[in-house]
Amino acid sequence: SVPRGRGPGAAPIPNFRNTLSTGDKTTLALAFFLAKLDHDGALNQKVVVFDDPLASHDSHRRGKTVEAIKELCGRCLQLIVLSHDEYFLRDVEKLCASITKASYQMEYSDGDEWSAAKHVRFTDLCRSDHTKRLDKLAAYADHRQGDPDDIVLHVRQVIETHFRRSYTAYFPHNRNLGQMVWDIDHHAGAHPCDGVRDRMDALNSATCDNHHGDDAGVMPRKGVDPDALKVIVSDALELIGARRLAGSPAAAAPGPASAPPTAIGA
Repeated sequence: SVPRGRGPGAAPIPNFRNTLSTGDKTTLALAFFLAKLDHDGALNQKVVVFDDPLASHDSHRRGKTVEAIKELCGRCLQLIVLSHDEYFLRDVEKLCASITKASYQMEYSDGDEWSAAKHVRFTDLCRSDHTKRLDKLAAYADHRQGDPDDIVLHVRQVIETHFRRSYTAYFPHNRNLGQMVWDIDHHAGAHPCDGVRDRMDALNSATCDNHHGDDAGVMPRKGVDPDALKVIVSDALELIGARRLAGSPAAAAPGPASAPPTAIGA
């Protein structure tokens, strides 16, 4: 047996308290909890709550925790899983696809005494920052929604992310838009992005003043012109293929398969 580490004489000898890591302790506690549930004859009448069960778990234990929670689906009266990790909750939701479920996010407001539970979808919560920025650019291009000062920064971020991911052998992960144009110029026409170099340079010139701070010795720059920004955003979306070029034909929807020719006998 291994001492649990309680009492004044627990510290000098190896025990659960002073030997196991935080992740090991959490895993062991979860294992005891699951074992207790397995031996509960009235589990189908009880509400089971997991409160942030992933503390200090590695990826393997994370996956096993998701599987263990999935095994409880349908065995208890109700299953509640609380976590700060939306990606973990998304994985739980996917595995528990066969049961009725709902997802909520706690929202806090300054000055309010209580927090509120807002219904959410994990497909929205777990979207990448790049995808969220693309959505904001599309909303501005179509409906002029959003703060122009924020949108102009998103233009650069979206373009830089796109080209870093698409041309990893040509653009290091930390290259900004202006440096990318410089890289293209110094490949003497042999760069795969040479064909869009001028468009990248134009967008860099149109957004670089808003990307950097004001010069303390000159008059601060003017605010972003909303009409000009709408054109910039549309150009950026077209450049990275997130929107069709103006005037380009739409892809034809596939029609029903044509019937085979009728064979006519002699």
